Amino acid sequence: MLFQYLSAVRPDRMRGGRNKFGPMYKRDRAQKQQLKNKLLATRQVVGPDISMALKNIHAAASTSLPLYPPQAVVIRDPRKPTLMNIPQPIASTPNGYMNGQMQPLNYTTNSHLPPTSCNSPTTSTSPLDVKPEPDNTPKLISELLKSETDPAQLQSKVASFMQSQMGMTAPGDIFGMTCKLADQTLFAFVDWARNSIFFRELKVEDQMKLLQNAWSELLIFDHMYRQVHYNGEGILLVTGQTIDPKSLPALPVGMENVAERISRLIMRMQELKIDYKEFVCMKFMVLLNSDVNSLQDKHMVDSYQDQISSSLLDYTVSNYSGIHDKFNQLLRILPEIRHIATRAEDFLYCKHLSGEVPFNSLLMEMLHSKRK
Repeated sequence: MLFQYLSAVRPDRMRGGRNKFGPMYKRDRAQKQQLKNKLLATRQVVGPDISMALKNIHAAASTSLPLYPPQAVVIRDPRKPTLMNIPQPIASTPNGYMNGQMQPLNYTTNSHLPPTSCNSPTTSTSPLDVKPEPDNTPKLISELLKSETDPAQLQSKVASFMQSQMGMTAPGDIFGMTCKLADQTLFAFVDWARNSIFFRELKVEDQMKLLQNAWSELLIFDHMYRQVHYNGEGILLVTGQTIDPKSLPALPVGMENVAERISRLIMRMQELKIDYKEFVCMKFMVLLNSDVNSLQDKHMVDSYQDQISSSLLDYTVSNYSGIHDKFNQLLRILPEIRHIATRAEDFLYCKHLSGEVPFNSLLMEMLHSKRK
């Protein structure tokens, strides 16, 4: 027994025997470190992860820096035909927008402006159906409206960025253009969320989880609401431009049903006469989803949801008594949007795996955040 104990003691009386495998361990450690450095370098080239991207966006709040990527040099003359022959305004308008610039979207309301009245004159030339909304608005909804991005400002920023990208996008690459539009719209959504009532009171970790959960539904809902109040021809984009559906490539197998569901849902929203205030409430309900896993302040999110739902109920009952059970009919739209968004995510991920979608974008970071 004593012999066994002594044999395990080194000559210098320290425990343990001689390490005969030191060179092997050092070589293995060096190989692992090289592999780790290679992976880190690759990750930096591909793009940051979602947590770093959102933390940078939140950090910008303290300095009030613009969240949109800096505008690149315009490579293509804006007076020449643009990508996919999307029509541009060709004359100045009473609103003062000149050649090559987009018309303001003119949603049915704007939180920065007083409510319109049935008798107030308007000089807008937008094809959107601008209608006065009921004035009996709960105080909370008025607060929610203050968080909204000015539609004309959003349109101008996204349109300017897309114009700067014309020379960098292959002619006819409608899918690539759509991804860039979605990416820019996502930047606007993050900016809207971090400055909005309720959301800004949550921990950053919860904010990131909520955004990662809701981004695709927000994109789909925003697109559909834009079509609800558009009376022109074609599909209205966030830039104020339109695309002729006949010019779009054929939908892949399995996506035709999604397009049909979107069309039916837009018609349903038109029948319900969904207005801007209801749209804003529902947008917050999509964002503040207490069913998201691992929320630290789930009780707060639950409380926010209850307050918004109650205000939306009061608003619909007070102002749309002629539409039976409008509140519940509006709520039934949300699961439909969620289903469509999930199908769209699957399609986008397949496109990404086939190399048709660039990785270095907020759109792709959001997509991968749901698949970790």
